[in-house]
Amino acid sequence: MSFVRTIVLVCLQNNILFKAKQVAGNRKSLPIAYLNFRFSHQILQLARLHMYRFPTSIPSHLLPENWQL
Repeated sequence: MSFVRTIVLVCLQNNILFKAKQVAGNRKSLPIAYLNFRFSHQILQLARLHMYRFPTSIPSHLLPENWQL
């Protein structure tokens, strides 16, 4: 998470904007959706086993109210 925060801060400082766009898929959407559901379910189970019980706090200098733009 600290890496992501660093990247976000650098992007904010350099006025870099990211946008996401969905790419059209193929016609086999039902089997792919099923596989994605199974895969995401497995990830969720692993996350529950290995995630921290308490979230990492965001440093105050990264909070929006402390940004100096």
